[in-house]
Amino acid sequence: MVYKFEQNDTEKSALIIKQSNTIIDKIAAYSYHKNKFLIIALLIVFCICLVNYSKVTFNNDLQSLNFVPADLKQAQAELEEITDGNTKSIYLATYGDSYETVLEQNELIFKDLEGLKKSDQIVNFSSVGGILFSKQEQLKKAEQWNAFGVLPKKKN
Repeated sequence: MVYKFEQNDTEKSALIIKQSNTIIDKIAAYSYHKNKFLIIALLIVFCICLVNYSKVTFNNDLQSLNFVPADLKQAQAELEEITDGNTKSIYLATYGDSYETVLEQNELIFKDLEGLKKSDQIVNFSSVGGILFSKQEQLKKAEQWNAFGVLPKKKN
């Protein structure tokens, strides 16, 4: 309801209240509880929903929800053919209480992935495991380096 307050020209102290009805006011003023047809229809819809709620499912294939033009699908198929589209990417992460623990876990995963690649169970992998080493592995590599430098050199 919209109220307009106007001052009357003849009586300056009196206020005239005009009420204007909008569509929202008309909808709000309707007595829905008195309409038996509406109540019965809502009860029927409620019962139908109650029976069928378990049949509602979520589409798990999110890629099928997106619209993809035909030319883009064709380009994607060509790209998958070139790059061996049968392979999928999997990302692994390690966690631990300290940086050192994470590096040790990453070394174990790196060794496992190297073994899987040698046995052709995976196509390829990328990891920082070949670059970042734990303190223990760094000490081992330092000992190997020092042992290499201590070997007697051949004289020509």
